[in-house]
Amino acid sequence: MDDKEKKLYPLRFLEDKDQRPWGEVHYKIADLGLVDSKVRNGWLADNKLSELMGTYMERIVGDDSFEYYGLQFPILIKSFKTDSWQPLQVNVPDAE
Repeated sequence: MDDKEKKLYPLRFLEDKDQRPWGEVHYKIADLGLVDSKVRNGWLADNKLSELMGTYMERIVGDDSFEYYGLQFPILIKSFKTDSWQPLQVNVPDAE
């Protein structure tokens, strides 16, 4: 069976944990270079998200997303497990 005939969905990813002084960060889906999610299931298991984007970009996010974001996956999902109250974190958008 050709790769184009194989189904990519649903992709499930391994969670990556990062210990910080204030607690833990759990990356559910990430394509950040240092933190790159790995596929947990199916015939693509153990492949990194950045590798999938380079090979199957049009099947994962589509042409419009690629034109805007390039090869980096456009979504980051993470959660925090903290030891105490934390200040609000704001991510400033890139200048246009």
